[in-house]
Amino acid sequence: MNYQLSYNSTNMVTDTSLRILNYIAEKEEASPKELAVFLGISSQALFKQLHKLLGQGKIDKVGTPPVVFYRIHSEEQVKVKKTIDSYLASKDCIFQKDTELASSIEDNFLYITPQGDMKTGIEGFLLWCVDKSRDFNKTASEYKSVTTESQAFYKNGFIDATDKMIHTFKTDIRLDGMYYLDFYVLKVFGKTKLGMLLLYGKQNQDIAMMRQVISAVEVGIYKFVKQYDIGTIVFVPPTIYRNVQFMKELDEQLRLPLARIQLKKAKGEVSVAQKTLSSLKDRIENAKNTIFIASYSEYIQPSQGKNILVIDDAVGSGATINEIARKITEKGLKTGKIYGLAITGSMNGFEVINEV
Repeated sequence: MNYQLSYNSTNMVTDTSLRILNYIAEKEEASPKELAVFLGISSQALFKQLHKLLGQGKIDKVGTPPVVFYRIHSEEQVKVKKTIDSYLASKDCIFQKDTELASSIEDNFLYITPQGDMKTGIEGFLLWCVDKSRDFNKTASEYKSVTTESQAFYKNGFIDATDKMIHTFKTDIRLDGMYYLDFYVLKVFGKTKLGMLLLYGKQNQDIAMMRQVISAVEVGIYKFVKQYDIGTIVFVPPTIYRNVQFMKELDEQLRLPLARIQLKKAKGEVSVAQKTLSSLKDRIENAKNTIFIASYSEYIQPSQGKNILVIDDAVGSGATINEIARKITEKGLKTGKIYGLAITGSMNGFEVINEV
C-alpha cells in the first residue's frame, strides 16, 4: 500500500514522513531501529518525525522502551475518535450540562485498554463506553449514581468498613475500627482508578505508578493519623518476594514520626499469598500462623498519640489486619485503640481483591 495516494495538496507531508508511513504500512509494524536503518537518519531526526506523525494521529505507538513498535492508525480507531469528538461537540453532551460530573470523571476515571494503554478522565471514560458498547449519556448518569451511592459509606472523610468487619468476625473482632481510603471496585464500572494503579503498579513493579498511588493517598493517611490520635504504626508485611515492595515505598515516602511494631512474614515450603485463599477460614489460619511480631520501637513523645494503626494496601476479608490486632493485644502492646486502614478495600465481599 502506497500512502502517497492518501494525501492531497492541502495535506502535504514531508518525504521522510511519507517514507515512514509507507514502510510501516508495508511491514504492518516497525521498530525505531528498523526505521532508522531504512531511512539512514539519526535517532534524533527519526523521533522528531515519529512525534509529529503521532500528534497527527497517523500512527500508533505500541509498548514502552526498550520494546516499542509503530503501526498505522487503524480505520476503526479513526472512527472511534470521530464518534467521541462529535459527541463532545454536540449540544446533547452531558458533560456540557453537568460540569460537576465532568470534573468528577476527569479526576477519578482510569481506563487501561486491553493492550495496556492508560487513558484517563473523560477520554478514558468514553473509550471504556465504546469498548463496552454503552451509551455515553446513560452511562455517565449511571456513574454519577454509583459514585453518589458510594459516598454513603464515608465517615469523616474515610470509608467506614467497621460494620462489615463486625458482620464477618462477629464477636471475634479485635479492631476498634476499620477504614478504607477508597474502594477497590465500583459496581458496574469495575476497578477504581486507585485500585487499578495499585494492582498494575505491584504486578509490573512500576515504581512511578506506585508513587502515583502514594501521592494520591498520603494526605489522607496524615489526616487519619491526626484525627484518630495515632502514636504507633504497623505495616502489613508482604507474602510474595518482589524487588520493589509497595508497603516499603509507602513507609519511606510517608516518613511518619511514630513508634513502630515490626512484623515478619514466615513461610513454609511454598509461599501462599493470603489474598489467593478463597475461604475466610483459610485466610484467618494463614494470618494467624505466618505473621509474627518481630520488634517494637519507641521513638516518639508520649503526647504524640496513644492509638495503633495497622495499614495495608488492599483489604478484602480483613482477616490479616484482625489477626495482627489480636497478636498486638496478646503481646501486651495495645496502648489504646487499634485501627485498620487500607488504601483500597471491598465492602461486599473479599474475592475481588485476591489479585493484588
